[in-house]
Amino acid sequence: MNPDPLIKDSLGVKKGAGILFLFLAVAFLLYWPSINGPFVFDDVYYILDNPNIALKSLSAEGLLAAAGSGRPLTTLTFALNHLAGGYDTTGFHLVNTAIHAFTAFFFFFLAELTLVLAGRAKNARKAAFLAAFLFLCHPLATQSVCYISQRSNAMCAMFFILSLLLFVRGRMNKSLIVRRLFYAGCMAAGLLALLSKENAATLPFFIFLYEWLFFRKADEKWLKGLALPIIWMILLMAAAGAMAVGRGSVHPGLFAAACLLAPMALYTTIDGRNQIKADSKNRRIYGIIQIALTVSLVFVTLAIWVEAGPWAGIINEYKNIAPITCYQRLLTEARVVFIYLGLYLLPLPNFLSLSHDVVISTSLFSSPGSVAAILAICEALYFAVKARRKKPVLVFAIFMYFGNLAIESSFYPLHLIFEHRAYLPMIFLALPAVSWAMDHFPRRAFLALTLIVIVLGFFSFQRNWVWADDLALWEDAVQKAPENALRTTTWA
Repeated sequence: MNPDPLIKDSLGVKKGAGILFLFLAVAFLLYWPSINGPFVFDDVYYILDNPNIALKSLSAEGLLAAAGSGRPLTTLTFALNHLAGGYDTTGFHLVNTAIHAFTAFFFFFLAELTLVLAGRAKNARKAAFLAAFLFLCHPLATQSVCYISQRSNAMCAMFFILSLLLFVRGRMNKSLIVRRLFYAGCMAAGLLALLSKENAATLPFFIFLYEWLFFRKADEKWLKGLALPIIWMILLMAAAGAMAVGRGSVHPGLFAAACLLAPMALYTTIDGRNQIKADSKNRRIYGIIQIALTVSLVFVTLAIWVEAGPWAGIINEYKNIAPITCYQRLLTEARVVFIYLGLYLLPLPNFLSLSHDVVISTSLFSSPGSVAAILAICEALYFAVKARRKKPVLVFAIFMYFGNLAIESSFYPLHLIFEHRAYLPMIFLALPAVSWAMDHFPRRAFLALTLIVIVLGFFSFQRNWVWADDLALWEDAVQKAPENALRTTTWA
């Protein structure tokens, strides 16, 4: 099926504006109970104790100081919030809620195009709409929206999804000029995602994976000629990881060089080969570009690692948190990723909390759950590889889930579990099941899924009342995680 007519119709201005208004209206309705909720936990460090946030007027010096005091785009938006309304939390919550609505909005269009490309266009729009609404109303998203400093997490997800959407639109467009404009937008959105939170380092991998699954139909022959681009991707992710660990210690010039090389590598990999493969002279130029990109990426990545000193930073972080080794953390996080999955499948308000008690796996067999979790992860990834041609949507959802948890739920020494970490990973999870149900039982599935959306919305609304009051939030956390000393001390 040629998807061009569907694209033009689905992205009509009037229809798009109407859908956006609906998403915004529902988001503000669900999150209204917490719209005046207080600053909590890390909000104090990132906002209240950050003097660079307290802008008095718009000035280049003030904006640069704000952007340089944390994750650049996130802290910049906090400063603008302060400029507009001081430390009144209402403005901060309004922005966070709008970001959540826009994330669902962008995902709706990306989901529709994904289903069309996968050959499931029959009920693509309805399935995409329901999947986007499931995400919008899901209670597991509440921590990313209500926890003000986690704007970094939600905004990273918003630009991540927007970047993927613009890539897909560009890839499907036949006009070279229009395609390049979409690619430029894709690269800009990707940069904004990285400036919001370092988790966006995985974006090049997912653009590459999307290209392979949906445009190349999981063709192994295409992969065989991509040894250098795969090396580029690994180098870029290594550079982004080092910058995340050594935040603030990397020279702006190196950061700018990495941000420039990333889109060049991506464009050369996906579109550059198509433009030059028929011309021998251009093939020679393409070879020179490949060598230049490889040398540049190796140099920039090594320079970033020398400046950031990520291993020293990781070792110091392990000394500062509760006694746990890297090996123990990896074993424990294998179980944590399934705790997130359980909360996604059964998001009852009684199960959600700012804190969760997690028993540390001290060895491989100290907790049977660790072995089972590792085997389940391996089985899921094995299934994804085997099903890459027949079920590309499900395969992409599996990789989105585990791949976007890989940074915060692996060896890096962070607190073991926070619900907001599942925000981006969970976004594609419902789409394969919703699409299958709409294809096989369209009427009954639509009614059932609508009911599920309403129930999820009610749970989110109920959960947001807890976020409206800091004492209620900490009491709730202590009741659900009594073994967590940090939460107990804060509540006291």
